[in-house]
Amino acid sequence: MKKTIIFAILILALVASPAIAALQVYVFYETTTPFPGYIRFTGRVDMAQASDGSTLKERLAELLTEYTGASYYLFPLGTTVDPETQRFDTATSTLIALDPGDITPSAAKIAKHTDATAELTLNDLAGKSYTDVETWIDTQVTDMASARAVLKKMAKIILAMLKKGDWSD
Repeated sequence: MKKTIIFAILILALVASPAIAALQVYVFYETTTPFPGYIRFTGRVDMAQASDGSTLKERLAELLTEYTGASYYLFPLGTTVDPETQRFDTATSTLIALDPGDITPSAAKIAKHTDATAELTLNDLAGKSYTDVETWIDTQVTDMASARAVLKKMAKIILAMLKKGDWSD
């Protein structure tokens, strides 16, 4: 009985291993916008799977016609891909860290939300006097951590003013 179970496990391992070996990690990346190497999609694909009109391999080919400025690259199974911190480098065919100027669409949404929040803060301050602001700073700054928080809020307000171009009194 024990030999039969071991034999069955070996047979299953031999049958299953080609299917696992055929799986690869794909990275579907943009070649132009929002920046070269931006990872739009990632996942697993079996490129050895027989075509039947509905395989992921065929879907990747379709995506190339939908996204004309895009391509894909296959990595070994187990490759970790994070589109928020990495981009695909076409010169070396590797995943590299994002450059400081690379803004992903989700990061752009966060920045837009931050700007909108700063704009609200700017509107809230419009009716305040210097004495009101000075009192607010005196009550908010109690230690170094709170001083940093106040400076960050003030920096957002200044940035919003610079972006808006509002230099009125």
